[in-house]
Amino acid sequence: MNLDRCPHCGTRHVVKYDFTKITLVFKEIGKTNVKVQRYICKRCGKTFQTDLTSLVDKNSNFTNELKSESEHLISNYLGSLKNVCKFEDVTQNF
Repeated sequence: MNLDRCPHCGTRHVVKYDFTKITLVFKEIGKTNVKVQRYICKRCGKTFQTDLTSLVDKNSNFTNELKSESEHLISNYLGSLKNVCKFEDVTQNF
């Protein structure tokens, strides 16, 4: 996403507006609280935020890297990605 343009109307008249707090789960560092920059368009008044689709899928908290690296664990343990993350957290403590 080109942050100097509104994705709704295409104008360059956007300003930083606020932050959205989300929790992301990374492969190396685990759960992390992240602040994502929000913007408001001065022309149409709509808000939007920094595009994170290269890092995480829409409506997901698990990073793409974690998902791709965990595929073998999911198939071996026949569990969910959430359970794999719990398993990885437990193994890191040993």
